[in-house]
Amino acid sequence: METALTRLRGRLARVDGPRLWWLPTDDPDLSTLVDLGVADGTAQRLLDRQPVDPPAQLTRLLRRGTSTVAWPVSDAPSTDEISTLAGWWDARTDPDEGPGAGSLLPADDGGSVLEGVVVPRESLTGSSTAPVGAAAVPLADVPGVTALGSDSRMAGLLADAGPDTAQVGAGAVTQRLLADTLAAHQEAPDTARSMVLAPPRGTVVPLRLLDQVVEGFEAATWTEPVRAADLVAAAGDLPPATLTVVAPQEDVLGGLTAYLAPAASPLDPGRARSLVRIEDELDGLTEVLADTDAVRSWQPVLPGLWSARWRGAPDPWSRTWRTLRDLSAETRARVHANPSTINFLSDQGLMQVTVINDLPVAVHDVQARLVPDRALLRVVDQPGPVSIGPGSRATVSFSARAVTRGQTQVTAELTTPNGTELGDDAVVDVRVQPTGTWIYWVLGGLAGVLLVMGTVRALRRPGPDRAAPAAATAAPTTPTTSATPGTSATPGTSATPGTPAPPSTPGAPSTPSTPSTPTKEQHP
Repeated sequence: METALTRLRGRLARVDGPRLWWLPTDDPDLSTLVDLGVADGTAQRLLDRQPVDPPAQLTRLLRRGTSTVAWPVSDAPSTDEISTLAGWWDARTDPDEGPGAGSLLPADDGGSVLEGVVVPRESLTGSSTAPVGAAAVPLADVPGVTALGSDSRMAGLLADAGPDTAQVGAGAVTQRLLADTLAAHQEAPDTARSMVLAPPRGTVVPLRLLDQVVEGFEAATWTEPVRAADLVAAAGDLPPATLTVVAPQEDVLGGLTAYLAPAASPLDPGRARSLVRIEDELDGLTEVLADTDAVRSWQPVLPGLWSARWRGAPDPWSRTWRTLRDLSAETRARVHANPSTINFLSDQGLMQVTVINDLPVAVHDVQARLVPDRALLRVVDQPGPVSIGPGSRATVSFSARAVTRGQTQVTAELTTPNGTELGDDAVVDVRVQPTGTWIYWVLGGLAGVLLVMGTVRALRRPGPDRAAPAAATAAPTTPTTSATPGTSATPGTSATPGTPAPPSTPGAPSTPSTPSTPTKEQHP
């Protein structure tokens, strides 16, 4: 394949630059984009795409040609469709560097970046039986754009040339093509006219037939090759035309219309939305994955699913689309929050949720958002970005405030910075039991009980100014009791070691005690 591409680039390198008109990268299906009403931003990204890592030979080719022509896959394009395309071309970015640098021309005053659009000849003449005339005509309702009418009969003959060559040979097919141009010339031999040969996409012309056709046109005295750019330049002197919205007519062209009618596109509104969503998901994954090589290898495939080459090939398109969709979904699902149950027993405090990364690469800048499903709980502060290593988990903390008692669920939503959802939303069951006012009543009651107990205890304990209790009877003035050595006695009382004094009688005056003087026992 690469050898064939190199050979083709070599042939194109020998062609004059003004003859090279380039379609946007991957040939987006312009008619389908307009019919589906895709957003201007989506169309702009498709039209501004550059080839990924192109070889130097291709880069030089793209810089020599121009990208100011559109070729929608439509057998009867409308003025509104061409007007939409002209607006998209006006918004295209001409890169200063890269493969397509300099391939777009700035719009002139009142003009358009889009210089030419290829349409069936019937779109200008209104009939497949109309005589051949000027192939390039300015459009009345789209200023600055010239319509290039492709001859439907010649396009059909070229599309049918492959099977015909296998049956009757390349020479016979070449003669048929030349005879068709001769018949057109003889309709008005003295009038200069033009024909544009634009075989349908996918046309396969055997190489030996193509060589013979080129040589035959060069040798024919009634034809002369003309650059398409020259046709566009000469169209400025012609009166503008309005598109007729007439398709090639089967009753005139017969079986050739089977080659001219575009096959159905696999794209529909639902699939178009899916492609836009997958593109956003892949962009979001590149924002959080530490290693993006795998995702970046998928990204060039996705824009190719908008291409016109998928017409008539719904099954291969579906397989490619499902592969990209499943890869994106599987990658996103492996970064998720862990469901759990939390008892929230305060008026306000911190709650924690565990985020798990099952991918073999680290993730960073993961956004976490906690959303209660009932007004029992309010999230005061959402957590900040989270970074998690490969095959690891991290704890996310957030501040919450209880409103009232009850049970609620908090949904943990994980996203990338561009809003792409990661994993399934995990549900955290929360039992909210705020302390409320009852805790203050309990604490106040406990404080009151402690205060009463402390007061009672203080009243029962002897104070520092209280005296020892007095005896119930008056004590004699003369000591009558002898003290055993090691004890002391007070007047009128005897003290026994380890025996406390009797309590004083309430209301009795307190008598200060006098230390006793021990007496010595006399022995003869």
